[in-house]
Amino acid sequence: MKLTAFKSATIGAMTIMAGPCVAQEAMIEVNYGYLPVPTMPLFAAEAHGLFDDFGVDVNLIKFTSGPAQFQSLQAGSIDLAQGALAAFYMASTRGLEAKWVYNIGDASAISGLVLSEGNSLESYADLAGQSITAPPGSILHLFHVSQAMDAEVDFDQVDFVPLPPPQAVSAIQNGNVDAAWLWEPLLSIAEANGAVQVRNASEIGLHDVFGLATGADWVESEEGRDAVARVSRALTAGIEAYEQDPGPTLSKIEEMTGIKPELAQSIIARTNWATVTDQVAESNVFSLTGPEGSGAIIDWVDDRALAAGLINSSGAGADFLDPRSATMAAQ
Repeated sequence: MKLTAFKSATIGAMTIMAGPCVAQEAMIEVNYGYLPVPTMPLFAAEAHGLFDDFGVDVNLIKFTSGPAQFQSLQAGSIDLAQGALAAFYMASTRGLEAKWVYNIGDASAISGLVLSEGNSLESYADLAGQSITAPPGSILHLFHVSQAMDAEVDFDQVDFVPLPPPQAVSAIQNGNVDAAWLWEPLLSIAEANGAVQVRNASEIGLHDVFGLATGADWVESEEGRDAVARVSRALTAGIEAYEQDPGPTLSKIEEMTGIKPELAQSIIARTNWATVTDQVAESNVFSLTGPEGSGAIIDWVDDRALAAGLINSSGAGADFLDPRSATMAAQ
């Protein structure tokens, strides 16, 4: 994981700001839905007490799937839900009343296409007549759609087998499918059992931006926006805490996800992490306001998802993004 001097200065400023926050403002309670993946800023903030430092009482609630998070967010049983921008945006076209408020990172470098042992791939068009799996409706599903469109392969020429990630690993290992789009740590598990990675999402220009969504009503309240700003500052400060001492974060990751420190470190090093200032930058994949940021990703999602029938109509587009809390946090 590499940080620019500008990012380092931003993180340092967040750390300095933490001290007086609790003394001046009352704590805000937040129910935060997370997935069991090594989200370094989250677990660093938890391990180092940074949420408390920034005046937010975070209750971490574990989920193992996006749809379960969508339901809890809609019901108001969680305030923040962590996951992929693409997945939450597509859910919003189906009625999920949510806003996207913070980008945590880009996991494209730990997302890839693997083939079953003995298979080869010169072009994505070679998958015609073969089978491929990915979690249905996920960013990995969209990666498949995008690659097929770019190679001018009709969707019905490839047998798409929708499987949740653990079952996808088993399917590729057992030769039940010819190819699979996977995330880490499942990517490494598949490779260790004979699968061969032939595409890396980052290397072919794709983005797997993940972050935080909140209920549309909650973020309209002053307390909701303030809570998101505080969480955002704590996540940014967590990056520096990890850089200075990764041990507590790695221990927290193992405790809450089961992922061992060596693999967690590898995933963290290959993930591009975002700070609060990235959210309001003009030329940045993480920008909630700039033309090259999250709005451009949403346009990409709309195009692919509509073409593949994953959504029936376009959603709110850039209006799905709510930069107000990030703007507060960056000041």
